[in-house]
Amino acid sequence: AYGGLQFIRFNADGSVFVDPVICARDTYRELNQRLLLFFTGQTRHARDVLARQQEQTADHLDVLAELSGLALEMRNLLSPSGDLDGFGRLLDCAWRAKKRLEASITNGCVDDIYDRGIEAGALGGKLLGAGNGGFVLFYCPPERQDALCAALSSFTRVPFAMEPEGSKIAYLGGERL
Repeated sequence: AYGGLQFIRFNADGSVFVDPVICARDTYRELNQRLLLFFTGQTRHARDVLARQQEQTADHLDVLAELSGLALEMRNLLSPSGDLDGFGRLLDCAWRAKKRLEASITNGCVDDIYDRGIEAGALGGKLLGAGNGGFVLFYCPPERQDALCAALSSFTRVPFAMEPEGSKIAYLGGERL
């Protein structure tokens, strides 16, 4: 909803800070070119997955701390250096950690898509949203993107780019889309 690339901190007191990730224009453009989005063909009710995750939060504080640290590392890689491949590899680490939070975050189809993407040359990726279906986002160097698309040709690739201005309501002929 905020748009662009944001670093979101959830504080112990319940407050939330949203800060833009400041990176060079070229880094932002190159990152957009390396992110590819695929639809799994599966839908789910996010509230069910999120409820199971919330029930187990106290048992997974170590994983949440690991994810928080990875997010900080990812932000730091983009901000000063623009180490995009390092960002992609950390995205892989974060996905593998997130799957440990609750079994319903992933499923056989999602795991198959992810494994095929990594084997085809993506450096990392993640399932967007709560889990167990929806969209998988991959970080893939340009020279490996044809192989990635071929490996996932049975899934719908969705045109994707980070939108710097955030969510918008689109109107067409007076109708809300």
